[in-house]
Amino acid sequence: MVGLAAQIALDGAAFAFDKLYTYAVPPEMHKSLKTGCRVTVPFGGGNTKKQGMVFCVLNAELKGLKAVISVIDKEPVLNPEMLKMCEFMHESCFCTYYDAVHAVLPAGLNYRLVNFYSANPEFTVFSLLDEREKTVYDFLNAKGEKDEAALKKQLDADVTLLEQMCEKQALLKNRDTKRKIGDATEKWVRVTVSADELDCIKLTPRQKETARFVCDAGDISVKELMYYTGVTAPVIEKLITNGVLVSFTQKLYRTALKAPKSAAKREIALTDEQQAAYNGLEKEYLKKGGAVSLLYGITGSGKTQVFLKLADKVISQNRGVIVMVPEIALTPQMLEIFTSRYGDKVAVFHSAMSMGKRMDEWQRVKDGKALIAIGTRSAVFAPFSDLGLIIMDEEHEHTYKSEQSPRFHARDIARF
Repeated sequence: MVGLAAQIALDGAAFAFDKLYTYAVPPEMHKSLKTGCRVTVPFGGGNTKKQGMVFCVLNAELKGLKAVISVIDKEPVLNPEMLKMCEFMHESCFCTYYDAVHAVLPAGLNYRLVNFYSANPEFTVFSLLDEREKTVYDFLNAKGEKDEAALKKQLDADVTLLEQMCEKQALLKNRDTKRKIGDATEKWVRVTVSADELDCIKLTPRQKETARFVCDAGDISVKELMYYTGVTAPVIEKLITNGVLVSFTQKLYRTALKAPKSAAKREIALTDEQQAAYNGLEKEYLKKGGAVSLLYGITGSGKTQVFLKLADKVISQNRGVIVMVPEIALTPQMLEIFTSRYGDKVAVFHSAMSMGKRMDEWQRVKDGKALIAIGTRSAVFAPFSDLGLIIMDEEHEHTYKSEQSPRFHARDIARF
C-alpha cells in the first residue's frame, strides 16, 4: 500500500550506517509531521527508540516500513535551506547528518533520550521491596513520572536500584525525549469580563480596582500588575479563581544585549573611495543568485562605514544580515557599532554565552524579531528565512575554521 512516508536522519548513527532511513507516517501524524521537525523512531532488531530529523516527506510503498513513534517539535526547527546546508556539510565535511544538525541548532534546543520512571499502579506485592525501594515507590506514586537525574538528586536512587524495581514490576520505565534547556516564560493575565460587568460581580474594593486596571491596560504580566497596583499575588489568584481574570504564559527572550528598542540612524557620508566600493558591492547584491566579493582595506580605512550603508539597504527590504568576527574579544566592538544604529534588531552569537541565551537569540532571529546576527563562526547558522547579506570581517583568520566535527570553514558555509 502506498502512503505517506518520511526520510529521517538518526541521531547517534555510526558514519558507516549514516543515511536517510524511510519510515511510515501514521495517519494521526499526517498534519503534525513536517520536514525539519524532530521525531522519535524505532531502530534495529530491538526497536531501540532513536531521535531523528525529518529531511523529506513523500509518498512511498509502506509495506515493510516501521512507523514513526512521535513528533517532538510543534513547528519545524530547520527550514528547507538549512536542511540543504546539513546535506552539504554531510557530503563535504565527512560528518554524519546529525553532526551537521547539532552544529546548525543551538545546544540548548537539542533533545536527548532519557529514561523516565513511574510507579506501577497495578503492583501489589510490597513485601518484595526493601525500605529504600518503598521510599522510591511512594515518592513516584505521589509525584508522578520522574527522570533518572531527578531521582538521583532527590532520593539518591541510582540506575541499578531503579532497574531492580522494574524487574520486580514495581516501576514502569519509559524512554522519552528531554530538552537540555527549557523556554523562559512569564505569567500574564487578561480580563474575561467587560468594565460594565465588573459592577455586577461581588468583589472587594482592592480586587475591583485591580480588575479595572487590567481592563484599561489589556494583557499584562503578573509582575507588572503587582508593581503598578501594589497588590500581592493572592489578590490576583483570587480574581483568577473567581473567573474575572485568566492566566497564561508568555515566552521571554533571554538576551546578552542591553540595547535600546530603537536607535536614531545618522546619514552615512562616504568618501569617493568608499562610495566606489559601495557601488560595486550594491551591484553584486542586486544580482540574482548571490555573489562573493572581497573588500580590502587597512585598519581605519572606513570599511565599516561601507558595511553599514550596505546593511541599511538590506534591512530596508526586511532581509537578514549576518556579521562575523574572528574572535569573541572583537564582538563587543562590532555590537556597539550596530546596536547604536539598529537597537534591539541585533542578535549576538558566541560560545561565551549561556546555552539559554544562545537558544533565545537563535529563536529571536527565527521569529523575525532580529534582522542582524553578530558573532563568531557560529553566527553563520543564524536561521534567517530571507538572508540578504553575510559579512566576514578579517576573513583570512584561522578561527573561522572549526577544529571539531563537523570540521567546517565558515567561509564555505557562507558561500553555500
